[in-house]
This record gives sequence, structure tokens and C-alpha cells, in this order.
Amino acid sequence: MASSPTIPVVNFSSFYSSSPSERSQTGTAIFEALRDTGFVYLTNHGVSKQLIDEAFTQSRAFFDLPLVDKLKAPHPPESWNHRGYSQIGQEKISLYPDALNTGTTSTDNVPSVLDMKESFDLGRENDPITPNIYPPPEILPEFRGVTNRLFSTLHNFGLDVLHALALGLQLEDEHFFSHFHGKDGKEDPKHQLRLLHYPAVSKAVAARSNITRISPHTDKGTMTLLLQEDDGPGGLEVEASRGGQYIPVPVIPGAILVNIGDLLQMWSNDTLRSTRHHIGLPDANSVGEEDGEEIVVPRRFSIPYFIAPDLDAVVECLDSALCWGEGRPKKNIEPMRAWDYIVRSIGGAY
Repeated sequence: MASSPTIPVVNFSSFYSSSPSERSQTGTAIFEALRDTGFVYLTNHGVSKQLIDEAFTQSRAFFDLPLVDKLKAPHPPESWNHRGYSQIGQEKISLYPDALNTGTTSTDNVPSVLDMKESFDLGRENDPITPNIYPPPEILPEFRGVTNRLFSTLHNFGLDVLHALALGLQLEDEHFFSHFHGKDGKEDPKHQLRLLHYPAVSKAVAARSNITRISPHTDKGTMTLLLQEDDGPGGLEVEASRGGQYIPVPVIPGAILVNIGDLLQMWSNDTLRSTRHHIGLPDANSVGEEDGEEIVVPRRFSIPYFIAPDLDAVVECLDSALCWGEGRPKKNIEPMRAWDYIVRSIGGAY
């Protein structure tokens, strides 16, 4: 019997080496992981643990607020405008095209699935199109500063990861991706930082078939960086093969989990995998804790950082022998405007 696939672990410190061969080997390892599973753990990444801990502290403080205070930073009505607070049930990931693996992009007759999560989204400061919406400073005075420092830090780290991937893809221009994600520093990025809270769930609720933590889906942008609490519960699972089994992705303390989105799969001519993933409800009997007379699944916090191209970026097949060539034609012949795809893909979620 074949063993279940696992998510590779790459020591990212080698990317910062002065040795070109070590940098190239790091890029190759990341490329191979994203080709085979769509996910990779990066250790020794250089992102400050203190900053990550501060961000989780602010996240807990926000989600522990009364609902009336959280709603002082409300998510706008548009699905594409990811800013501010979304309460449980407000975002419906099951309405993403083919989220439930029906083999069609139609959302007709899609069963109603409640995602037991709440979130807070922000982007870069001073964005004229999608300005940030913060809780009042008198409620959480440090929230804005900490989340903005994390946003900027992960932007820079994300560019390093994309640089490494360009080496792994053997692109002639190893800075290729920076041209489309902030225009080489000339423009501010269109990325999104999300604070996520999955509340504790009672045994009775966990047993219901239409309840999950987040429905199966692929990410729609370029790449996602996921921060998880070192001592927090797991729950994330990824699809080993389309329509196949989901495998657990345990928390590795200190690691950042990276996965690619649909646009990077398109850029790579489907060489890299935008892998479906979800967070279900684990067996309450085995992992729960006492809460009165009921068993509950513990609450979970995570912070994904969604890397997205510039508003005018156009996605077309990379000029790489690893992506297309003799016997491997280009699948997506027509270039695609990146944000047209993103907006279309998430249009019905709110």
C-alpha cells in the first residue's frame, strides 16, 4: 500500500546565502514541492517571532471583543472588497466556483454549508480604492500598528519566496515576479492580510453535516503565506489529488506554510498546483476538552497573507522550459487580466 504524501520542509535560510548554488538549490526545492503538492513549509525564514506573537495577541484581543465592538469595523457589502470584520456565516466559501468539487463552476443547487469562522481583513495603508477599516483606537490602541508592521514584513518576505521560486523555475529574469507585485517597489502591493478565528464548537454542532470550519477551496491569487500558532490546534487538510483523499497538515513550530493560488498555476501552465484545502471539524471525542457537560473542539487562530498581482497585471504562460515546450503545449493561450479572474472567482461569497 502506497504511503500518504507529505508536505515538504525547506530551510529558507539558504536562500540568503552568498553562494549562488545554495540559492538555486533552495529555489529548486520550493519549485518541486509546489509542483508535487502545491504546499511547502519554510523554516528559518527570518520573519520575527516576536512580531508574529504580537499579531496573534492582537488577533485574540480583537475576536474576544463583544460583537457590537467588532461590528464597528464592518466588512463592506462587496465580495471583492476584503476589508474589516466578517462575522460567522457572512462569507460563504462554498459558493466559490467548484468549491465543493462538483466538476462545474455553477453554484446552482450547491448545498448550504456554514463556515464556522470569523475574520478581519486589511491591505496596505492609504489604498484609495479599498481603504482599511480598523476598530476604534480607544478599543485596541496597538492593533493598527502591529498589523501594518506584519503586512509590510510579509510583503518583503513574499517577494523573497517568489524570487526563490523564479530561480527554481529557471526563469531568465530571476526578478520576474517583483515586476507584477508592486512594480519593483514603485507601487504599493495589492496583498491582503487576514486574521482568522475558528470558535470552539460543541459536540452537538460538530456532528451536523452542514457545518465546517472552512469549505474546500483553492486560493485565487498568486501565493499564500500562512502563520499558525506554535501550540495551537491543527485541522488544515490538503487534497493529495483532485477528487482524492485529504491529508492532514500538522503545525510545525516556527514554520511558515506556503501554497500557490490559481493565478500562479496559470502562469506556470499548470505545472505548479493550486491545491484544494479545507479545515474541517476534527473528532470532538478525541481532541475536545470539557466545557460544562459538552465536549468542544478547541478554538483556532491563524493568519494567512494573500499575495496578489497588481491591478493591471496580465497573466500569460511563463517563458520556462519547465512549464511548456515540445510535447507540452500551452494550455491557456489567451493572456488573462489577473484581477478580472479574482473578482469573478469570489463574486458570490458575500
